[in-house]
Amino acid sequence: MLTDGPAYEAGQRAQRIRRTARLLSTYLAEESDPEVWHHRELAALRAKLPEAELDEVEQALGRLSPRRRRFDPSEVEAQPYREALDKRADLLLQEGQLAEGAEVLHERVQRCPTSAARLSYGAVLHKLGRVPEAMEQYSRVPFYDSYRHFNCAASSWREERPDEGGTCSCAS
Repeated sequence: MLTDGPAYEAGQRAQRIRRTARLLSTYLAEESDPEVWHHRELAALRAKLPEAELDEVEQALGRLSPRRRRFDPSEVEAQPYREALDKRADLLLQEGQLAEGAEVLHERVQRCPTSAARLSYGAVLHKLGRVPEAMEQYSRVPFYDSYRHFNCAASSWREERPDEGGTCSCAS
């Protein structure tokens, strides 16, 4: 699968627009000040956007500090957010929506990185044909984890570089 070109870029832009529309819908749904709704543009915009539904991930994220971008896996207050992301990714992957599942797992490894999350994200990237990105995720898993080496070897074979299977760039 190509990760560049017009079709890929259009898909990326569409995902960003959907994400932004959901965020805007959420902001509008949370606005309770009647003075705000006297502005015609906002009232018209609210009517055009779909009803905001705060899902489990957004609710859990709302309880965390908005200033922080990253949470340690041991932080108890971030646990509902991690679990909600994992649950959403699992549902998307079960439905066969690999690209959307990869997007959720990307958020998971960016905000709450764990070895298991990196392995899951790498596996989805591998299935999508984005092998170099998958290998990057595997390289961030601790060296002693055997799944790291197995996945590096599988990725090397897929890239038709079996000589690097045991010592791929993940071996650092």
